[in-house]
Amino acid sequence: MKRFGLISGYIGVDRRRDEAGIAPLQKVYLERIRQGGGNYLPISLLLDLYPNAAAAYSTRKLRTSYIGNAIKVRRSTDNAEQDIGFVDGNLDTASLLAFCGVGSGFVTTWYDQSGNSNNAIQIIAINQPKIYDSSIGLTTLGGFPSLDFDGRDDYLNLSNFSTFNNVTVLSVLGDLSFPPSNPRFYDLYDGTNHIQFLVDGSTTYKVKYDLWQAGLNATSFGSITTTHQLNFMLATNGANTLSINNTTISASPSTNVGSAGGVGKIGARADLNGVTFMNGKFQEIVIYQSDQTINKLGIQNNINSYYNIY
Repeated sequence: MKRFGLISGYIGVDRRRDEAGIAPLQKVYLERIRQGGGNYLPISLLLDLYPNAAAAYSTRKLRTSYIGNAIKVRRSTDNAEQDIGFVDGNLDTASLLAFCGVGSGFVTTWYDQSGNSNNAIQIIAINQPKIYDSSIGLTTLGGFPSLDFDGRDDYLNLSNFSTFNNVTVLSVLGDLSFPPSNPRFYDLYDGTNHIQFLVDGSTTYKVKYDLWQAGLNATSFGSITTTHQLNFMLATNGANTLSINNTTISASPSTNVGSAGGVGKIGARADLNGVTFMNGKFQEIVIYQSDQTINKLGIQNNINSYYNIY
């Protein structure tokens, strides 16, 4: 059971549906949209305050001047595809539900809102994460729309990243469970070097920000959090840092983070080496090719003011 910010009372994960085919949990989110977002829509959007991201994906709007869509969705009934945009800064779930109808909806494109056209794409149907389920309705995390990665074969492809030595990544994810083999949440890769966030081990799970050049510089952090979480991860030539829900897990010295870049994946290891698929939900991932430590608190506050994670 979870309390939603200013919404009174408790709302469980109720899968019953009313005459309109909308589950109670979805109605809460749709009411937020009808009311213009309320306190869940920050006065200033994230990339207005903290620009120059290399890529930015979200189920909310991140930049005022962004005029594109949030996602492109394929429905299971006939494999037709449709772009889904925003209403008052929130994902247009009314259009999503209307398009999917009695079928399920799968994300073929998660659009980059940074302006760099680094869209996350999956053209293979079986590998596409789900956004709408024909039985339970809108896929949500903490009451907000989310992309559901099944842990078997779902992932999105990234491209167009330049080579870099510093990287800051903020991600909103949760509802995690793990197969017995090092699942990746995301991985940036230049053919030799990886900058990735993963679970390390098959029985004792750890958050591990894995950075290497010729197998060097893998840094492990404490036990993983499986619930709704906001992660701030930084890799520079001076330190590797990980924070979960505004609590710093560790900061470790780093002599060289390599030059990872070029391509990558959300939800799997970039080179698909082994069974490395994420089983859980993603709502937002923002990548900066720079050290954002000075902006850490402000960025986290902006994200948390929307999702109400902690």
